[in-house]
Amino acid sequence: AYAAEIEPHTNYLAPRASENFNIQMRLSLEGIGAVLQREDEYTAIRTIVKGGPASLTGKVKVGDRVLAVGQGNTGPMVDVIGWKLDDVVDLIRGKKGTVVRLDILPADAGTDGKPQRIEIVRDKVKL
Repeated sequence: AYAAEIEPHTNYLAPRASENFNIQMRLSLEGIGAVLQREDEYTAIRTIVKGGPASLTGKVKVGDRVLAVGQGNTGPMVDVIGWKLDDVVDLIRGKKGTVVRLDILPADAGTDGKPQRIEIVRDKVKL
């Protein structure tokens, strides 16, 4: 309201909205190159960006569900079932060249299927 009062063409962007706006303007981000969506209590892979780190590993498929996220090679795995989508995305995005570990439940596995642990090195992804 304050920004609009001073200058009617100015808006305040919260930090998360500002980051998403910058990504859209640059048409690139640093992460794994997967578009995520909410599916019941899970975060699922909706699409994989061709040429991105997730695509290059060949281990991540559309429909796979993310159960946990770990930072680096040895960081603790954080259970993300039931989390808000934006919070899971924040854990997965990161600086180029860093490692993120994902516990993935394959799309063709039931809820009692065996999860797979995948390591992906983040990189710049062109959208």
